[in-house]
Amino acid sequence: MKPSPKVIVARYRASQNTTPYTGNPDGEPIYPVEVDHGWEQPLTGGTDIMKRVVDRFMVEQGREPRDKNPRLASVKLNNQFRREANRSLIKAGLDGNGRFRKPELAYSMALHVLSTLGIEQDTMVSSHRFRERPSGALRVDLAFSNPSDPFSPEPISNSILYLQFTELGPDRFEAIAYLS
Repeated sequence: MKPSPKVIVARYRASQNTTPYTGNPDGEPIYPVEVDHGWEQPLTGGTDIMKRVVDRFMVEQGREPRDKNPRLASVKLNNQFRREANRSLIKAGLDGNGRFRKPELAYSMALHVLSTLGIEQDTMVSSHRFRERPSGALRVDLAFSNPSDPFSPEPISNSILYLQFTELGPDRFEAIAYLS
């Protein structure tokens, strides 16, 4: 007759002269650091977490942390700069006349054009937004790049990048992008 699994485990423990684990020997919690996010508090965006980490490092370095509300510290885009950016997007073929193999390539082109003007995206864009067919649209928050501190760009409060794409055929998309 074959012994049951409980008997096998009991025999093994007896042969090892060990006791089962009962907790941390010094009585301290195993994980002393609590994380703010859990199942009841979903993670909404990576930028907030990164800003908190950077603020913590700034305080450790003896510097002042940034404003808590990024909209209070935001800058505005003037009309002349917006027109210049829109002209650059048109020259890149993002006025509906350019053709792209994928909508992601149009989005990448728009970000490249804006990066030459010192503008970057302020929020993360998920790849599932590009799977909409036959057409889709994106609204992306923007920020001015900060060369002295790459982790703290200056959010732009009065403008977004709007990108609309339409599938014309297999591997053929047209895109329109502009700053609102």
